Amino acid sequence: MEKQLRMLRKIRRVLLVALIVTLVVLLLVVAWAIRCRNRAVVSGWGDNEGGRPSYTLEEINADVLGDSIVLNSISDSVIGNEKNFVGAREYYEPNTEGTDNIWQANEIIVKDGQEYIVRAYVHNNNLWAENIAENVKIAFSIPMDSSTSIPVHGFISANNTVPSE
Repeated sequence: MEKQLRMLRKIRRVLLVALIVTLVVLLLVVAWAIRCRNRAVVSGWGDNEGGRPSYTLEEINADVLGDSIVLNSISDSVIGNEKNFVGAREYYEPNTEGTDNIWQANEIIVKDGQEYIVRAYVHNNNLWAENIAENVKIAFSIPMDSSTSIPVHGFISANNTVPSE
């Protein structure tokens, strides 16, 4: 009988330790799930010539570009810095205007179950209508996986712009 009581006490201690370990693991899983609920979508910019100059609206209006055809190089445009041309926002039906129609660039916090629209802003910065970008192409690279951080990249290219990508 004494041997059986010792065995029951030992089993009880093992079960208590197992219960404590299970609770700690459960708390860690819940904390991880809460953290993953708000995922971030991230993007950035670059070009195929190792960096391009930025221009202000004042410089563009003073015809600093001359005959050069340049896309998305204005630092103080209506969207802010045009080099951050990839943006995202929450999608509501129908496509709403006003305060909810705010495009975010670089990093946004997204909500589980919410749909998002990703857009690219393309602007020929040259003042003159005869200086047209030719064969402009745009593409997105969006991973199809789920993560706490998802890079969304946009690509713009044209035959006669500087830089061409």
